[in-house]
Amino acid sequence: MGLDIEAMPHIDQANIACGFHAGDPLWMTTTLALAAQYGVEVDTHPACPDLVVVA
Repeated sequence: MGLDIEAMPHIDQANIACGFHAGDPLWMTTTLALAAQYGVEVDTHPACPDLVVVA
């Protein structure tokens, strides 16, 4: 949902959004694989599922 592919070669650490406010399980998996490819250390950025609409 951002510029992960462009940024990853230039960083050494990343917080991966995993609360569904900025991604989904497929995108998180893709981002983690990309981080592994470039040797980027990762941590989690948990959050509430704020894309859920409450009526």
